[in-house]
Amino acid sequence: MRKGLFICLIAGLSAPAAAQENPSSLEYKQALEMAFANNAGLAAREDAVIIEESRISQARAAYFPRLSVFSSYSRSSLQNQIELLNPLTGSVQKITFTPENRYGFGLAVSHDLYSFGRNARR
Repeated sequence: MRKGLFICLIAGLSAPAAAQENPSSLEYKQALEMAFANNAGLAAREDAVIIEESRISQARAAYFPRLSVFSSYSRSSLQNQIELLNPLTGSVQKITFTPENRYGFGLAVSHDLYSFGRNARR
């Protein structure tokens, strides 16, 4: 009887210790997260998926219109004078070019109506 009581006492004291959370034991979800985080092959596959998704976006972009913005600036800093002879009247006209600034701005939108299969090959 004493031997049985001793075994029950030992089992009763060890049960709460086993029920307590052991720092080295992991839950299933935590173990999966660690496995996914430390798996280099899985990380490489995830990167490959991201790369393929970006290629799909690039292929779709070929069908969208293209927008271009441009600007220009030029300055004529020389002052020139040209003499022109009018053959009908015999008179001479003097034309003077003064320095000037020229600005240009523009916006262009283009879209392919038919690409002859170029977009499908991308």
